[in-house]
Amino acid sequence: MPFDDRLKNTQTPHRVYALCKLIQYNQSLTKEELCQYLQPSSLNKNDDVFKNVYDLADKGELIARGSDGNVILNLTDHEMASIDSFRRAIANRAFDNPQLTFCRFTAWYLMRGPEVYSEKSKDLVVHFDREININKDINMYNETNVIGWRTWVCFLGLGFIHNGIVVPNAARRLQDVLGEDRQMERDRPIAFKDFIVWLNQHCPELDYGELSHNNRGQAVVREQNLSLALSAGLRALHDSGKIKLGYVRDARDVWYLESAATHEITGAVSEIVIGRW
Repeated sequence: MPFDDRLKNTQTPHRVYALCKLIQYNQSLTKEELCQYLQPSSLNKNDDVFKNVYDLADKGELIARGSDGNVILNLTDHEMASIDSFRRAIANRAFDNPQLTFCRFTAWYLMRGPEVYSEKSKDLVVHFDREININKDINMYNETNVIGWRTWVCFLGLGFIHNGIVVPNAARRLQDVLGEDRQMERDRPIAFKDFIVWLNQHCPELDYGELSHNNRGQAVVREQNLSLALSAGLRALHDSGKIKLGYVRDARDVWYLESAATHEITGAVSEIVIGRW
């Protein structure tokens, strides 16, 4: 999986994608030759950026060394077809490994709610270490790692950056997993609780999923209330017409999005319609 416990801000998604695209085009290149293509020594004698990007792809088993010393790609042509398909492939791999610090930090952050708007990177490091870190002797994330995490978590569709803060919003992540799904019923109302069950299987980092449940830290989670990230994502997809959220009066099973008095869906939902796209 392409995340280690010391994620660097030079290891950006588009740099990793560029490396993988070059290997896809020519799998008869050595590591040294790849470096010359991507970061020619005639332009920059320091190849640390290339090494960092290569190491991330290598540790994540996106690439490997063949018996002849050439670098080969472990992603399919379909997964490499576009930056969007690459994003989906990385997300599928990332959140399938619950022990990764990246995954634990992501799930923890998404459950913190509006307080993340006032927290700086150093605050997040301290709180994460206090609430979640498995090994209390080692602070697995520092401020540099948080910057690297911020770039990747937004790329994977779980928020966007504003004034240096990740604003939680799972719209892109939801659109990706719903777009790939072939089992969810379409164009008819389904109980919202059934959607949550499906979501737990496909996005364990979001509300009530395994990652979220095991890494909520000190977040106060009221039963059948949704996080800021999931609430914002669902409202965005509702507004774009890809889904339709609904509330049936006297419904026995009601869920609550983060309150938004000015939105059509102010809070309560009991059903959802998944469209086709």
